[in-house]
Amino acid sequence: MSIIESVTEFISTCPYLSEMAAIYTDYTDSEPDNYGIADYGEGEPISTYMDGSAVCQHNFALYFRTYTNSDRERIEATGFFEKFSDWLDIQTRKRNLPKLSDGKSAESMRAANAMLFSQDEDGVKGLYQAQFILIYEKG
Repeated sequence: MSIIESVTEFISTCPYLSEMAAIYTDYTDSEPDNYGIADYGEGEPISTYMDGSAVCQHNFALYFRTYTNSDRERIEATGFFEKFSDWLDIQTRKRNLPKLSDGKSAESMRAANAMLFSQDEDGVKGLYQAQFILIYEKG
């Protein structure tokens, strides 16, 4: 199983996403209440060891389409990402992380930042983005 498949499967267990209609990869539907996970790929190894193993970072973004017409809706969307970030922190502390293959082992996940990424011309719907990072050991 690829890293994006493992991470998508893991993120789909987040209780704050369970009410949404669908999960996509590199895509969100134009209608609200769906999300997509974009894979921004592996960064440079954080640490490399004498035996050839390494600690690596893999970058992702969670996109979430929702209503953005009012301050209340935008505050709720921002609150969603706060809960998502807290959930990732809790899963890391519990060591409940994605199951990786090919000699890779997840070490931690954390949210990096979140923001209103874009808004439709009429302002009724918008797309939020939260970047998150997987740290894993390979080799």
